[in-house]
Amino acid sequence: MVIFSFCGLNCTTCSAYIAKRTNDQELRIKTAEKWSFLLKLKPEEINCDGCPELDGVLIPFCKKDCKVRECVISRNIDSCAYCVDYPCHLLEDLWEWLRIESFARKNLNWIRENSKSLKKL
Repeated sequence: MVIFSFCGLNCTTCSAYIAKRTNDQELRIKTAEKWSFLLKLKPEEINCDGCPELDGVLIPFCKKDCKVRECVISRNIDSCAYCVDYPCHLLEDLWEWLRIESFARKNLNWIRENSKSLKKL
């Protein structure tokens, strides 16, 4: 099963998600080092249940500081893909900061298109 974050990342391929599922301490250490150019995380903070899990474990940025996640939750929608303001400056700023625009946008566009197709059935 694939889980997409609100901003379009594939949670199930994310190192923090995988490290939590497999309890892989070496992956946590490598991920903390790899992500250090953006986030100062300790290896023990590299754990995630996936962005859409409202009560789940997330890395600190996503849990406390992500404006996109905060917006999606406040609008009571499942993803930015379902937002009437898609794409917005919050989302585009996050994509740019994380350097994920190309594949995150592709994922959200796919969700938007497929949700339209499903509604027609």
